[in-house]
Amino acid sequence: MHAPHWWQPTWNRRIAIALAVWVGIWLLAWGLVPPLAKYLIGRQASEALGRTVSVEAVDFRPWSLELTLHGLKVGGAKDVAEPQLSVRRIYLDAELQSLFRLAPVVDAIQIEEPVVRLAHLGGGRYDIDDVLARFKPAADSAPGEPAHFALYNVVVQAAQLDFADRAVGRTHLIRDLSLNLPFLSNLDALREVKVAPALAFTLNGSRFDTRAETTPFAQTRKTDATIRLAGLDLKPYLGYVPAGLPWRLHSAVVDADLQVAFEQRPQVAVRVRGSASVRDVRVGDAQEPELLTLERVQVKVRDLQPLAGRVHLEEVALAGPRLKAARDRAGRIN
Repeated sequence: MHAPHWWQPTWNRRIAIALAVWVGIWLLAWGLVPPLAKYLIGRQASEALGRTVSVEAVDFRPWSLELTLHGLKVGGAKDVAEPQLSVRRIYLDAELQSLFRLAPVVDAIQIEEPVVRLAHLGGGRYDIDDVLARFKPAADSAPGEPAHFALYNVVVQAAQLDFADRAVGRTHLIRDLSLNLPFLSNLDALREVKVAPALAFTLNGSRFDTRAETTPFAQTRKTDATIRLAGLDLKPYLGYVPAGLPWRLHSAVVDADLQVAFEQRPQVAVRVRGSASVRDVRVGDAQEPELLTLERVQVKVRDLQPLAGRVHLEEVALAGPRLKAARDRAGRIN
C-alpha cells in the first residue's frame, strides 16, 4: 500500500517550510510593529500636526490584526502645559480585507477615556487654529477622490471635554460621554454588528441620555435611531462660530425629527429620513446685521446618505424670507 502523492516526504517538507515561514512572519511582525508604530506615530504625527505626539505603548497581534495604543497624547500650544488630547486606550480589530481593498476594514474600534481640551480665544478664534490651517486645502487644488473605509462597532467610553471660553472667563465641561455607532462605511464590506447606536453625556452638571430607539438587527441587518430636537435655541452658542466666514448667524431655533437607519442589505448605507426646521433666523455680514431673515425653513428629507454624498429632498419650504441686497459703485453685490 502506497501513501498518497500529497503525503510524500517532499510535500511534508514543503508544508513544514511554509508553516515555519508563516510563523516567522508572525513573530517578526509581533516584535517589530510595536516599536516601529510607536516611532512613526511620534515622528510623522508630530510633523503633520505641528504638536508633540507620543504613545506610551503599542501592542500588535499579527495573527488577528489587533492593534492597541496605550497612552496617546497630543501636546497643546506652546504656552500650555497640559496636552490638547489624551487617550488612555485605543483598540482596533482590523480585517485582512484591508490589505486587498487598500482601505481600512475594521471589525471593532474602542476609544477609552479620551480627554480633549479646547480654548476659545474670542472672535471665533481657537487654540487649534494652527492645526486646522495645516489641513486646509489650497484654494486652487482640485477635489480628490473620497476616502473609502468600513468601520464597525465604534465605541467611545468615558470621554471628557474641557471647553474654556477665555473671552468671557467661563469653562464648559462635558463628562462621561459615551457614543456607540454600529458602523461608518462606504464600502460593501458586511461585518458583524454588535452595538446599538447610543449617545449620553453630562454637560455642565446636566445629564443627557439620547439612547436610540432601535429595531434589533435581524436578517435585514438594519437598525433605526431616532433623533428629536424641540426648540433648540442656538443663540447662546453662536459666539463660538469660527472666524473668517463671510456671514454670521445671529439667531436660530432648531426643531428636528429624524430617523437614522444603519442598513447592510442590499448594500451598506447610513440613511437619514424625516424632517427638520429652523425658525427665527437672522443672518448678517460686516456691513448689514440683518442681511437675511427667515420666519421658518422646513426641510423634509426622503433619503440622505452622508457617507455616499447622496441627497434626496422631498420638500423645502420657506416662510417670510427677507433679503437685503445692495450694489456698490463698482457693480459688486453684497
